[in-house]
Amino acid sequence: MFIDFMGKFQNNLDQKNRLAVPAKLRGNLGTEFVVCKPLTKDIHCLYLYSLEGWQALVERINAKASGETLTKIQRKLFMNADRVESDTQGRFTIRTDFCEYANLEKAVSIFGAGQRIELWNPEAFAKLEADIDDLDDDFDFSIIDY
Repeated sequence: MFIDFMGKFQNNLDQKNRLAVPAKLRGNLGTEFVVCKPLTKDIHCLYLYSLEGWQALVERINAKASGETLTKIQRKLFMNADRVESDTQGRFTIRTDFCEYANLEKAVSIFGAGQRIELWNPEAFAKLEADIDDLDDDFDFSIIDY
């Protein structure tokens, strides 16, 4: 069963690199979850996956790759991931190297992206939102019945 994460939020990192997951996202995420860098090297944000969502991701990767390619993907995936646990206030600690990778210093833009939650530097997130707004020019939304 997949859980859809939705919504846009902003929170601040504290001095210990702890970030509180917004209450609306906590229930589906659980108290233990995975934080990771994206596999694509040009995307500088962090992803949060519930343990169930992480397992589904690993299974999809295992089904689509094999041999040495699978080994390389697994190495990249697992060395750039961290299993974390949130405290009673919904805070978890982000590794320093992860904060540096995503350029997270104080403010963090947080949004639900379907099967995962994404954490972005606010300036990079503003650019991402502008790019998403441009989708209106590239896609005919009338074909989607929603």
